[in-house]
Amino acid sequence: MQKKALMFFGFISLVVITALISCRTVVVMDDADRDEFISFINDDAVVSITPDPDKILVQEVSIVQDPISETNIPCTSQYNGMQRDAVWVSATHPSLSSVNMLRLDNQGKMWVATEGHGIVVFDGEEWEAWSKESPPSFTYDVVRGVGAASITAIAVIDYEPFTGEKPVSELNHKGAILVFDDQKNEWIDINAPFDVGKNDDNMRGLAVNNQGEIFIPFMTAEMVQQNDEQAADENSPGLIGFIEELMGADNKSEPRLEIKGYLGIFANGAWEIKDMPTLPSLGINEAEMDSSGNYWLATNGAGVWMFDGQDWLTFSPKLGQLPQNNVKGIAETEEGYMWAATSAGIALLNSDGKSIVLLKEDYPISSIVPEDIAVDNENRLWILSDEQISVYNGQEWALFQPALAGPPRNWSYNIAFDKDGCGWIVVSGRAMANILRNQLNMEPGDYSHLMNIGSN
Repeated sequence: MQKKALMFFGFISLVVITALISCRTVVVMDDADRDEFISFINDDAVVSITPDPDKILVQEVSIVQDPISETNIPCTSQYNGMQRDAVWVSATHPSLSSVNMLRLDNQGKMWVATEGHGIVVFDGEEWEAWSKESPPSFTYDVVRGVGAASITAIAVIDYEPFTGEKPVSELNHKGAILVFDDQKNEWIDINAPFDVGKNDDNMRGLAVNNQGEIFIPFMTAEMVQQNDEQAADENSPGLIGFIEELMGADNKSEPRLEIKGYLGIFANGAWEIKDMPTLPSLGINEAEMDSSGNYWLATNGAGVWMFDGQDWLTFSPKLGQLPQNNVKGIAETEEGYMWAATSAGIALLNSDGKSIVLLKEDYPISSIVPEDIAVDNENRLWILSDEQISVYNGQEWALFQPALAGPPRNWSYNIAFDKDGCGWIVVSGRAMANILRNQLNMEPGDYSHLMNIGSN
């Protein structure tokens, strides 16, 4: 009998540990009442909304025909090593393949973070690259995130993902964050406040504000010893209580797995660590600092989160604020709103918690799965997918399928706009970027009237 009980306990323990890891509770704060908590159970599930007429926009669709004009925008003329005199300018560079992220810094330089090819920066005239093959060599070629503002911070992996080997960098790198000082033209090494190997998928949460403060989220998983009061509180009917009763009262204070979320902020030469809701186990897709200094996260399974320096605000499909909780990308508009893109549609959000949702079946994005989004210099939203490019200005849509290099459905994964307003699209799996050098026949974007429709 005792042997059977122990076998049963082993099975139940496995179930409990698995549940703690994969179906943990994420506690977030609702904007209507900062003390009211909402819980997301099973944060890896793809949750879509039940339509709420107060938050869903349906407008007459106007599509711009032949959106590319004959007037070139004034892109920098010194595109070194690029094919020119075409609507799409192609650029090749070894570090332009397997791209994880594109980011424009405050100096007008375009940064390209890659998976296995280091990082490359283009200043409008020349390329500069850092990888194993080109000096100054640093071993960390897997670049997860770029935060570019007054300084550029790079999140890198300090171990070989396949073998687990931890190489020694020529930069004597101690952690997961490198900072590039543009004034001195040199790299600065910062100790990361977390275990890099356990936070790979969260390193896309790297962002830098205009004061040069670096933000990056992480989580820890620790076995903790509960005190007698905590153990007594859990001595109640249910699975945990049954297990404890089966094992006897003396085992009620056994260590438990505890997963916690934290936000690291590097300012004035030191890390400040703040508590935050537990991150979804599938990690983060993108992070942005808005023009007001709010820190935004597009999560892979738990919606959109925003940190205003004091509290966390979340946007959830359960509250009708998003079409879906797997958010592929976020991008800020001139008005300070934030667009969020999901496979079920897009949503316009503001820092007060308001939102307006555009479901994909109501707009010419019904067949696409967004890979990345960006807002261009004319305040227009670009949605990139394997099938097409969609551009939206609040009133009308432009759709086109440019003849870019690469097979169909395999050319579009990253988009960003440079200082001249040229759109960079990096072809998946190929060392090539395609740069749109022409204007669109569309008015600039204006979204204030959309947000006025949205309500909490």
